[in-house]
Amino acid sequence: DSLLLIQLKSSNYELADNLQPASLPILLEEINHKFQKAAQEKNVTVDLKISKPVNLMVDSSLLKRAIGYGVDNAIKFSPSGGAVTIATETVSESHIVIHITDQGPGIDPDLKDRVFEEFSIQDVLHLQKGFGISLALVNRICILMGGTVSIDNQPGKGATLTMTLPVITEDP
Repeated sequence: DSLLLIQLKSSNYELADNLQPASLPILLEEINHKFQKAAQEKNVTVDLKISKPVNLMVDSSLLKRAIGYGVDNAIKFSPSGGAVTIATETVSESHIVIHITDQGPGIDPDLKDRVFEEFSIQDVLHLQKGFGISLALVNRICILMGGTVSIDNQPGKGATLTMTLPVITEDP
């Protein structure tokens, strides 16, 4: 993952070479399927709620990684018996939002502004579960694809990772 982050930050990286039309519902179904075993092992349910089928012009492999990092974090930080929700929301004709919500402890308010910086998460709970670069990768991937990412945090109740991405109107 560190190597991927370095490659994505490189001025020589050409995302345009890898852009293809992709169906967001299909990508999300694949991600949901991929994480079912991890969720079951943790006794966490993963719910997928798609508001409207849309197509994106993306590097599917990178987008799946970005969404996967969000889902993986949500499962890791959700308590046994908890739930993770992957939901889409159409915010305009040109953009779709993907929300990944967990029921974990949330993010320390003192660290919230730095979660998208690589290696910035320093709390003990996080260091036991990751290396602190997954959200930096999510951020970089979203930016490269013309989108944005943010976190809505409710300490003690969970967090929501929100990715906003441009859509295309033609079929893939």
